[in-house]
Amino acid sequence: MNLSENGLAFLSHEEGLRTTVYQDRGGLDTIGVGHLITAQEKASGTILIGGTPAPYKQGLSLAQVRDLFAQDCAPREAALSGMVVCPLSDNQFAALFSLGFNIGLANLKASSALHIINGGDWTDLEAHWKLWNHDGGVVDPELVGRRDREWQLWSTS
Repeated sequence: MNLSENGLAFLSHEEGLRTTVYQDRGGLDTIGVGHLITAQEKASGTILIGGTPAPYKQGLSLAQVRDLFAQDCAPREAALSGMVVCPLSDNQFAALFSLGFNIGLANLKASSALHIINGGDWTDLEAHWKLWNHDGGVVDPELVGRRDREWQLWSTS
């Protein structure tokens, strides 16, 4: 599956969109919509966007940020599609993508939430989804809000 326009907008809102380098909550250099700057990108001062080197230290254009976001999403969409064995609506896929984008696909793959989704009985899914509200072992109000918004999206046809 691919993220719908609604899903892209949702994730852009959750992650934020910045044209200049900033440090994410974990202190990692980031730009655009949650793009973690790699060691190679730091060394070169450029990010490959659509095969074209884009100098980023003075900032990226909105078009470059959008293209980078789409580029970053593509492999995650494919990976997530391979993890889910049941049909999902566009909003369900977008909500699950947002969760995976935030916690990491490896964590999502091992999560009870994905196990429940793939099992087909979603009775307890909300509780398992919302377990992912901690940062550093402490409940984080921002993550509580994000999980609530993701769950609302999941629950919307």
